[in-house]
Amino acid sequence: METSDSTNERRERSVSRLAAEFHDLRKLFYLATFALLVMGVGVNIYLGKQMRFARMKLAEQRQIVGRAADDFQSNSEPMVRDFAAAMQNFASTNKDFAPIFDRYRPAFSNYLSRPSSAAPPAR
Repeated sequence: METSDSTNERRERSVSRLAAEFHDLRKLFYLATFALLVMGVGVNIYLGKQMRFARMKLAEQRQIVGRAADDFQSNSEPMVRDFAAAMQNFASTNKDFAPIFDRYRPAFSNYLSRPSSAAPPAR
């Protein structure tokens, strides 16, 4: 039979082994928590830089699009209006062309000043 000394010795070894494993697990938990914190800070820094970059690009794009819109309104739009009016006049004088122009009338609807006689009446 075992003596109480050997049982106590075994118990002390298992307790010390359990304490060492607990200490290792605690260290691993702290390390994982620290790594998660570092990763979170890194992601926040990256996203912050991306937001600043996107805002800078947005400001540039707004200027470019504003200039393009002004250019279109001052230069291209009058030419498109003249072209649409010429197409409408051509369709009204050439009945063979009227169905072709009617197919594209929705694309020219913003640039036509008055409805064509070839166009069906609005309901």
